[in-house]
Amino acid sequence: MLRSRRILVVLVILSMTWAIRPADSAAFEELDALFVLSGADYSEMVRAEEAIEAAGGRVELIFPNRVIVGRIDRVTAATLRGRAAIEQVEFGPVVAVAGLVRPTVDERAAIEFWNDFVQSPIPEEHSHLDHEPMGSDALPPPPLHPTLRNRQDAVQVLTPAMAGKIVQTIFFVESDGKIDPQTENWGKDWKAIKRQVIKGLRYWTRVAPRKQRLKFVIKFNKPKKSQTSYEPINRPSTDERLWVGELMKKKGFPSARVGAAASYFDQVFAFNAKQAKKFKATGGAVSEFVIASRNDVDGKFTNGAFGYAYLGGWFTVMTYDNNGWGPARFNQVQSHENGHLTGRALDEYASSGCSCKDRSPNGIKNGNCAACSSDSCVMKNNTTPICRFTKRQLGW
Repeated sequence: MLRSRRILVVLVILSMTWAIRPADSAAFEELDALFVLSGADYSEMVRAEEAIEAAGGRVELIFPNRVIVGRIDRVTAATLRGRAAIEQVEFGPVVAVAGLVRPTVDERAAIEFWNDFVQSPIPEEHSHLDHEPMGSDALPPPPLHPTLRNRQDAVQVLTPAMAGKIVQTIFFVESDGKIDPQTENWGKDWKAIKRQVIKGLRYWTRVAPRKQRLKFVIKFNKPKKSQTSYEPINRPSTDERLWVGELMKKKGFPSARVGAAASYFDQVFAFNAKQAKKFKATGGAVSEFVIASRNDVDGKFTNGAFGYAYLGGWFTVMTYDNNGWGPARFNQVQSHENGHLTGRALDEYASSGCSCKDRSPNGIKNGNCAACSSDSCVMKNNTTPICRFTKRQLGW
C-alpha cells in the first residue's frame, strides 16, 4: 500500500513537470522591465516600489515620480498591473513618453534610456579602464562640520556601503558668462550624457548581490539650472569651491545656512541630506557635477584632472569628454567613479599609484592593486567579476 502511494506521488510530480511547457517556463523568467506609474507624488512611488519587491521583482533605477526600471517575470507582472499605482509593465520599446502626461526631465530620460537599452542591450562587461592614465581619482573625504555631524543620526547622508536606496543628483554645469568668459554650452549634448549616466549606474545595480537591494533614485538638473559665474573647464579642478559653492547657494544652501565657517563640502552635505530625506534614502545621497567641455582641447581641467570622486559621499566631478574617453564611453568613467563615491572602493590600476598596503575607509586592504595582482576588476579595468577585495570594500 505504501509503495503504491509513493508511486502515485511520483506520477503526480511527473505529470506536473510534463505540464510545464517551455513557453510556460519562459513566462517565469525574470526580465528587464519598465514600470510606468499613475501616481502624482513620491509616496505613491514608494508604494509601487514596495509592491514590486514584495512580489519578488527587483527595483534598480527610480525616476520620480512615475517611472521605475527593474526586473520581474511576465506572470507576476500581469498581477501587478493596476495595483499600487502601477499602470504599465513593459518588456519592449514604448512610445516616446510612454503615455505620461507632461513627463519630467527625469521621466523622459528614463524612457529614452529604456528604448535605447531594449533595442541595443548594454554589454555586461566594459573595456579596459586604464586606456588613458587617470592618476589617483579617489580623493579622501573632508572633515564634517560639527553642526552636520550632530545630524548624522537623524538622516543618513554619507554612503557606508554600496547598498540600499541611494539618491544621486546630477548637475550639468556651464558658465553664464558673469565672471569667466563663456566658452562652453551644453546644447543638446546633455541629453546623450543623461543616458550615459543611467548606464553607468545600472552597471552597479546589475552586478550587486540581490540581498544588497541596491537602487538609485536619479535626479537631473538641466544646464539652465546648473549655471555658474565661472567656466570650470578653463580653471584647475582645485577651483571647485567657487562653482560648487555658488550652485549650492542657488539651491538654497549658502554657507551661512549650514553653520559658522562652513565649507562648500558642508553645503553639498546639507543639500544631499535634504535629498536623502525627501526620497527616503536608506543608503545615502550624493551629488554629481558634469562639466561642459566640448570646445576644450583635451576635456581636462587646466591641472590635468577630468574625473574624480570623494570616497563615500559628497560628490563626484566629470567632464563631458573625460580626456580620451569621450562621451560615447562616459558610462565607463561613471561606473568607476561611483565605485569610489557610493562604494568607497579604491583604485586598482597601475597609473593610480595604488599600493597593496592601502586600506579603504572600512579597513579592507587593496589586495587587487596592479602592484600585487593581475586579476580583472571594476576598479582596475571596469570588467566583471568584481574581485573579493573590492566586494569587501563595497560592503558586500
